Amino acid sequence: MNNQQLLDNLQEGDYVAFAWKDNILGNTIIVDQITSINEDQVLVHFLYGHSGEAEWIKKEDILAIGITDRTRVDKLEGYKLQGWRGRFYILNFTHHLIREKLQIRN
Repeated sequence: MNNQQLLDNLQEGDYVAFAWKDNILGNTIIVDQITSINEDQVLVHFLYGHSGEAEWIKKEDILAIGITDRTRVDKLEGYKLQGWRGRFYILNFTHHLIREKLQIRN
């Protein structure tokens, strides 16, 4: 499946990774479940520090998609991201946060 097909097939409950800018810590990767979807963006609710956040993420800004039984194509696919559980389809290997957090496939 190519990146566009993965993005087109997103559903509520799927996990996505995206860049989040924090005024104290700088840029980081957030991974959480999609709570709503429209044509070109997804809504994610997540806890950050002591507050709950809600963010509409453009599909083009999604860095990776979590692999679940529903999205899996091959048992051995995917990559691990440092600090996050599970495996991910990486959509943007050139993003600096992905390069920092990407773990060797194993």
